[in-house]
Amino acid sequence: MSRLLQLTMSTEGFVFDPTCGDCFTANPTALFILNSLREQKSSQTIVQELQRHYEVTQDEAERDILDFMNHLRTYHLV
Repeated sequence: MSRLLQLTMSTEGFVFDPTCGDCFTANPTALFILNSLREQKSSQTIVQELQRHYEVTQDEAERDILDFMNHLRTYHLV
């Protein structure tokens, strides 16, 4: 999880990884998940917070997290 802690993120969604120089953009949901992961919140806590914050179902929140985690794995961030 340490690479996640090294990311530089703007509130507009610009994310920079100083370890390799990669940068990408993240939508508000992705930023929410990234910040939650950096705070070492559990998946279940993130699901509950996504449900409250974005008014989505549990299934939608779980799917968003799984999809985003797959993207993070692609970038070797988790």
